[in-house]
Amino acid sequence: PVLTLRRIGDLIKIEARARRSRNILIVGAGLIGLHLAQIFSKEKRQVHVIELKDQILPGLVHPGLASLLKDLFEERGIRISLGTGVTEIGEKEATLSNGEKVRMDLGIVAIGIRTNLEALKATPIASREGILVNERMETSVPGIYACGDVAEYRDFFTGESRLNPNLVSAAEQGRCVAEHLLGQGSPHPGLVSINTFNCFGLNLVSLGGFIPEPGERLFEEKDLEKRIYKRLVFREDQLKGVVFFNTPVDGGIYYRLVRERVPLGGMEEKLLKDPFLWGRWIAEKTKDHCKLIN
Repeated sequence: PVLTLRRIGDLIKIEARARRSRNILIVGAGLIGLHLAQIFSKEKRQVHVIELKDQILPGLVHPGLASLLKDLFEERGIRISLGTGVTEIGEKEATLSNGEKVRMDLGIVAIGIRTNLEALKATPIASREGILVNERMETSVPGIYACGDVAEYRDFFTGESRLNPNLVSAAEQGRCVAEHLLGQGSPHPGLVSINTFNCFGLNLVSLGGFIPEPGERLFEEKDLEKRIYKRLVFREDQLKGVVFFNTPVDGGIYYRLVRERVPLGGMEEKLLKDPFLWGRWIAEKTKDHCKLIN
C-alpha cells in the first residue's frame, strides 16, 4: 500500500502498517520524509528515500550541507536516491524513473501539499498559488482574511509574492489579523522562512536568505570531522540568513535579528565563532529592538 501523511489518523495508519513491513519506500526527502526515515531506521527497517531534486531538504539548506546530511543518513543504513521519481507501483515492488525496481512493503508519499483553492472559484477572492493578502492579511474582499499555509504574501527580502508554509509564519500572520481587528499593531513586514530539524540528535536551524546574492557577504565555518557547520549571510551590516548545524544556538534570537534588521556591523566574526553566546549578548543589548521568542 501507498500512504500519505497529513493528519494524525494518517500517522496511526502508517504506524500500524510499518509494524508489518520490512522494506519501506519514502517519496520525498523533505522534513517529513527524512523524519520518518529516521524513525523507521531505528526500528531496523530497510528504508529507501527517493527525491526528484538533486539534494535532500531542497530549499531548506544549501547543497554543501545537504551532502553532509545525506552522508549521516546513509551511514545509518538509509538509502537515498536523488534526481529520482516513481513511474510504477505494484503490490510488492516499485519501479523508479531510472529503471530500477525496488522491493516495497509500504510506500509513503511525503512531498508536501498544495493549497486547495477549489472553494474560491465562485468567489471574488483573488488567488494565485495561494490566497493573495495585503499587509493586514486581508484578501481582495474587505473583511475576509487568510493566514497560514494558504496565504500568499510578499517576501521580506525580495518583495515578491509567495507562500511560506510553516508554524512560525502562521502564528505571526494570525497575530497580525487579531491586532488589526482590535485596531492595534502594524503592517506585516513580509515573509521570512525558518525551519528546524533534528537529525539523529543533531540540531539544524535554517532561516532567511542563506544563499548570498551579489554584494552580500558570506561568513562560513565548518568542521566535517565533528559534523559542525555555521553560515551567516549579511546584507551590508544586517543579517539576512543563517544555517547552523550541530552547534548551540537560539534560533528565535536570530529570527528576530533578521526580522528587525538589527545593525550588526563588526559582530560578524563573533557570531560565527560562538553563535549562542554572542546571539544572547546582542539580543540583550538590543532588547528595545529585538524581543526574544519564548
